[in-house]
Amino acid sequence: MVIIMAQESTTACNLVEIPGLVCQMGQTPWADGPLLDAAIARSLVASVFLGILAVHWFFALSSKSSNFQRKTQQTSTQIREEQIDKLGVQEVDNILARSWFTACRSFFAHAQLGPICCEMCKAWQSFDLAPAMWLVGLCSGYVIYLLVANEAVPATSKMARLTCGMIHASVFFGFLGAVLSDKADTDDFVAQREMIARGQLILAVVFPDRDFLLVMSGFWFAANVGTTVWTCGFDGLTVWFWTTQAFHLSITCLAIPITILNIHRDRMEAFIQAEDSGALVSAFQCMLRGVCDGNVILDGSTHICGASNFLPRLLRTQEDLTGRKFSDFITEEKGYGYTRLEDFLAESTADGVNDYATPRCLRVTMKGDRGRQIPVDVFHVVLPKRLSRLGDSSDRHLLALIEDADARLKAEDPSSPSCRNRLTGTGSFAKSRDSPGSECGSSSCDGDAVEVLEELSQIRFVLDCSTDLFDISEAHLHFDRMTSQPTLKLGMPTLKRFVRPSDWPALKTNLRQYASAASEGRCPAPQALPPVMIQVPGECHKYLCARQVSVRPLYSGFRPPGGPTYLHVTLNNFHNTPRQMQARFMGDVHEDPSEELSESQESWDEHDRRLYRLLTNGVVTS
Repeated sequence: MVIIMAQESTTACNLVEIPGLVCQMGQTPWADGPLLDAAIARSLVASVFLGILAVHWFFALSSKSSNFQRKTQQTSTQIREEQIDKLGVQEVDNILARSWFTACRSFFAHAQLGPICCEMCKAWQSFDLAPAMWLVGLCSGYVIYLLVANEAVPATSKMARLTCGMIHASVFFGFLGAVLSDKADTDDFVAQREMIARGQLILAVVFPDRDFLLVMSGFWFAANVGTTVWTCGFDGLTVWFWTTQAFHLSITCLAIPITILNIHRDRMEAFIQAEDSGALVSAFQCMLRGVCDGNVILDGSTHICGASNFLPRLLRTQEDLTGRKFSDFITEEKGYGYTRLEDFLAESTADGVNDYATPRCLRVTMKGDRGRQIPVDVFHVVLPKRLSRLGDSSDRHLLALIEDADARLKAEDPSSPSCRNRLTGTGSFAKSRDSPGSECGSSSCDGDAVEVLEELSQIRFVLDCSTDLFDISEAHLHFDRMTSQPTLKLGMPTLKRFVRPSDWPALKTNLRQYASAASEGRCPAPQALPPVMIQVPGECHKYLCARQVSVRPLYSGFRPPGGPTYLHVTLNNFHNTPRQMQARFMGDVHEDPSEELSESQESWDEHDRRLYRLLTNGVVTS
């Protein structure tokens, strides 16, 4: 170190010789030389450092303000912070507890064996107090990991904090005992301290409870300072030591807990939004089923998303249409005013469209089976991206479909050209028309009755021959399910097809409960059900109101186990006026006279057995 001493003197300036520096009294020694260069270099370093801090602060502050503004905007428009805060505390604690117990089972219990084996080998070579204390601390933590992994403690947030604290305490006291012993090694101390620091980071990631980490980090900070002074002296408290400790505290107590908790919070918000979106879309679809014939959800490429029962029923097919392109079922028409489906969807999703306006409508012609043309009105709305329920950001389109009933009835009119063209074509209808004695081709075409034609095996009428038109007093239709045939397209007639959609859930629940009671052999008494609306055959939007509905088992007494359950459902009072029921004759009509039941000679139990055998063999009697 060069020391320059100047003495005031009234004499002339004297020269003072100093090794490495020659200056004249009265002149500054920094006018030129190494000191000036060093000062300039330090000033430049300080300026660069301050510039880096200024740039960092500017960008950090701007990103923080933008994130705050984005968070505020998101909160006000999409996220319900109050509900998430109420749900968040308990749910986040449960998530952290599950994360802690899962990590103990899958990783920590196995990773703890490495340090234990290392210390056991070292203690085997030379048994000292320091390795023994460290080994005891590691083994204590390993035992706690095994208890957690074997589910010996309940998986709750309270037990997660307790077990994590016990592991910290065991390693903490083992580390202190190893360092404070007389034969502590400096190299072992540094290695143990580094391993503990890395373990703290891993535990902070797995169980980022900020309050818990603040307490444990305070103890570990005091232990690191004390053990460093004990082992290395005060010379070990260097600038890099304090920098490392400050960085470690900021990471374990602030950065990791805040980041992990925000991730869990965002996942909770996404889960709540997904649940809300699923409920909203389901509510939309349920509402549309009551006001239109059906609905379909399309993705951005107009592919069908999810299951749709209406579209296969409209097209009269049993194929799974999920993933098929909706435009493939539309007949393209060339002419003025024709609009493609893609253009229609693009116009509805264009910017500037009023969100509160009436949904846009497009008339399209869909391709049915056997070349049928089905006019359909398509109403379109765009689902918000957060309601897509499919996890991506692409658009989703909700289409409400209404079949043109007037056009369908006109097509079914025997005098219409379309019906005559179909009757003159090839297929079963042309054959039935040309066959002798068949008049169905000249009197009807493939309307609603065609839906059950392939599985309709027998029709039996009770006719009143005293009238000129031979009134049908009773009718009996027998159907056979043939789902094994690959060419089957129409399907069995079901009760759901005839019941109004809004009445179907309640009626289905009542019938399920009654059938369950009947299948258990309890033979429940006849039960009255609420009124239902039955669709008029051939009319999509016209219903008959059955004000009296009753259900009873088809059989009583003995019933073989494992068989299907049959019920009698009777609908009465369609005119809201009491009427006297006429005598029924269908009970005396049997499809096979050789199997006619003689109720006067057989007991009721034997009658039930034979009736069940007839039902299972495909022979149905009333």
